[in-house]
Amino acid sequence: MIYIFLSILGATLIFVIFKWFSVKRIDTFQAIVVNYFVAAFCGIIISGNIPDIKLESAWFPYSIAIGFMFITIFTVMALTTQKVGVSAAAVASKMSVVVPVIAAAFLYGDTFGTIKIIGIFVALIAVYLTTRKDRTNKNSKLISSGELILLPIILFIGTGLIDTSIKFVQHFKLQEGERETFISSLFLTAAIAGTLLMVIRNISVKNKFKASSLLGGLVLGIPNYFSLFFLMKALEAPGIESSVIFPIINVGIVALSALVAVLIFKERPSRINFIGIILSFIAIIIITYSSGL
Repeated sequence: MIYIFLSILGATLIFVIFKWFSVKRIDTFQAIVVNYFVAAFCGIIISGNIPDIKLESAWFPYSIAIGFMFITIFTVMALTTQKVGVSAAAVASKMSVVVPVIAAAFLYGDTFGTIKIIGIFVALIAVYLTTRKDRTNKNSKLISSGELILLPIILFIGTGLIDTSIKFVQHFKLQEGERETFISSLFLTAAIAGTLLMVIRNISVKNKFKASSLLGGLVLGIPNYFSLFFLMKALEAPGIESSVIFPIINVGIVALSALVAVLIFKERPSRINFIGIILSFIAIIIITYSSGL
């Protein structure tokens, strides 16, 4: 259970840091790119040596694909946090638990019955209600264009695909002792892809690299690495299905993020948003109960 708790803590810190970026006017994309180099370096420190990444490894093509998804979805997560709110971003990304839960039923033989299906539908409703904004909001122009709805949807689908892909590689492709190398490969791919995009972006809009991005990337990279590290450690624990681990971790992130949003950032969810948050808890409880935990 300690790995589950540490994964929850690390992932929640990511949302808090993204909100902090907007308050301190740190260039989010630049900080995200730096963060992946920091995360890759964390992998080197944890493993005690430079990762021996072999192109012929069964997991290598997946690390490339997931790495590109990392940089894309992490950027969407930052935008969602800053434009929609910490609570909404946490719910949209973590209720994506329905994606790996469905995949677990078909790929790993996890239990999958009527109760779990009900939980999945409740989760989808929760995502919509939690991210819905009043049209009288100061961001009404964005809302009318659909951006504040589109961002959480992209985050929901993308995070679900990432979680599913990581579990797939962990279950079918990783050999003993390859965990740290795989994680470092993910972060290095995201770092390289992000660097190329940042160079193109800086040239096209003449946006110079800011020194504050280094600090932002350092602060973000450490919890980012360990949230994934402890997630994979939890997934390796015997006797617990992944369709149970993902819900437990995700509801913890939703709960802690909502608490932080209210206490630190003074976010005030509307009545509809509050109902969505409550439904997210109900959905996780249903999914967990259906798994027999």
